[in-house]
Amino acid sequence: MKRVITVLTALFLATLTGFLSCFSVGANEFLKKAPAGWEKYKQKLRRLQGKYSLFVQVNERPKSLVMRGEFRQCPTGSWFIERRPSQDDSGILSGECSGINSKYGFSLFQKYDNAPWLLRRIERGAEKATAASDLSILYLLNLPLDLLKHDYLPSLATDNRLVWGKETVTKEGEKQCLRVDFEDRRPPTLEGPDQRKKAVHINRGTMLIDSMGFWLLRSFDLEVSLDAGDIWNDGRIKGDFEYDTSNADSAILKRFVRTKTFKALGENKELVTKKDIYEFSLDEGNFLESEFTLSAFGLPEPSWPAPGYPTSNTAGGTPPRDNF
Repeated sequence: MKRVITVLTALFLATLTGFLSCFSVGANEFLKKAPAGWEKYKQKLRRLQGKYSLFVQVNERPKSLVMRGEFRQCPTGSWFIERRPSQDDSGILSGECSGINSKYGFSLFQKYDNAPWLLRRIERGAEKATAASDLSILYLLNLPLDLLKHDYLPSLATDNRLVWGKETVTKEGEKQCLRVDFEDRRPPTLEGPDQRKKAVHINRGTMLIDSMGFWLLRSFDLEVSLDAGDIWNDGRIKGDFEYDTSNADSAILKRFVRTKTFKALGENKELVTKKDIYEFSLDEGNFLESEFTLSAFGLPEPSWPAPGYPTSNTAGGTPPRDNF
């Protein structure tokens, strides 16, 4: 009888240990396991195509359209179109396009929807153009890995000046998530090789990360300091993400809302809440390189040297302008 009890006790403890291990979180669970998930996610980004819209809402006013975008990509080419409303409230959307293929990079402009595309820049060779065009596309697709514009999770995870605090497993619907608290002890005034002043500095915050898939952000809540000239204006920035997870092996961004709350400068010190609302319609695409050429936009293909074509040392356009 004692032997039976001993065996049952051992089985119970083994089962309990296995069960708890599914929910246990080591001191560096996030830093150990997340990078592999991020790398897997970035590989999937290379197959996505689709459309998005960005709206802005200040306090309780109606939201307003900032831009609409569309992009496509294949292993040897890509293009990114961004449309913004005119300043005169006419509803007309002008368009800018940056594209690349294996032979050249280009930048186009369109005065209004369905108008002919006009060539702005072209550059032979895709190496320099690729970097610029990828920046435009991946800036948006990488939002699930971005706390703020220059605070990319894979970079933050390897920065020893950040203090990673407690980690707690929680449930969000049917998802198992990891809550991570951290404190940012990096210098608040400088960034990048040219030592520019940062627009926003994270003081401390909390991230909620889906720990069952690609380790993508589901939400974040940050205490920040915003650059206000000679002073830093303290504020708060929250982010909430929605994903299409209908495919068990995929997580495609559907919606992202970033809410910034801070005191306005001036005498009244009014509390201002500003929301950036991104809405996405994305899926995987399969395109030929011919769709990423000038002829796909109704323009003649260049011959080199290209007389009459404006050229530039940096083709591919600029990344989407953020709304800080």
